[in-house]
Amino acid sequence: MQNYNNLKVDLSNCDSEPIHIIGRIQPHGFLLILDQETLQVEQVSRNIGSI
Repeated sequence: MQNYNNLKVDLSNCDSEPIHIIGRIQPHGFLLILDQETLQVEQVSRNIGSI
């Protein structure tokens, strides 16, 4: 397990990271959106069938 207590974050370059592209999931991943209280699945990414 990594210790993140001493990690210094520089938020000045977050907008240049590829994860900022809205509507995209990395090809090796998927997205599930759950209701916080019931844990019912609300939405899934299109690629969920291939996972």
